[in-house]
Amino acid sequence: MKKQFFDFGTIAHEYDQWFRTPIGCVYGKLESKALNRFLPSSDSGEKMLDVGCGTGHFSELFAERGFRVYGVDISAKMIEVAQSKSIPGATFGVADMVDLPFPDEYFDIAASVAALEFVADPERALQEMIRCLKPGGSVLIAVLNESSPLARKRKRRGSEIFKTAHLFTVKKLKKLLSPLNNVEVRATAFVLPWRGLVWSYPLTEFLGTRLNWRWGDFIIGKGIR
Repeated sequence: MKKQFFDFGTIAHEYDQWFRTPIGCVYGKLESKALNRFLPSSDSGEKMLDVGCGTGHFSELFAERGFRVYGVDISAKMIEVAQSKSIPGATFGVADMVDLPFPDEYFDIAASVAALEFVADPERALQEMIRCLKPGGSVLIAVLNESSPLARKRKRRGSEIFKTAHLFTVKKLKKLLSPLNNVEVRATAFVLPWRGLVWSYPLTEFLGTRLNWRWGDFIIGKGIR
């Protein structure tokens, strides 16, 4: 079975550069803010699993919230980049998200950001995350929205990364998270991804959040085991 649609190892050393571009900075700011809204703070260093952590971009955010982060990714090259950052409170290793090398009920919280879109069996990956989670623990999933203007723009351009990706909608993420309790799913990062309109993001983000629009580039879902 093909486990991953695109080999992110081929872009490991360039991956974080997008977050340094003007539009990448905007998306990074809004995505981090949205994740923080869904995340509790950790005063006692709860163990957090970050599945498909890539270069550790969001692992660093989780560690800053006080979690002891264990980031895993199937790409050894992505893990090399993550390890090179020496993020305090974060440990990284190579692992397949559908066959995690952790015991049952080991973590307090499990997360996956922009990863399940690129694997052949996201349902199985979620089952593995749940298996590793303590009863009452939280699952936090963030995925890219196929209904967003940015996704449509990437599709028109024939992006190699997104050519075979299975992006989500709010409805699809809710269905994926249905085995969990108290599921909450929202779209965020309402940005018009054209150079002349990016500046409007404070207004579009305000309106999209208040009116619960569904076309934001980032969809975040949370549930309880």
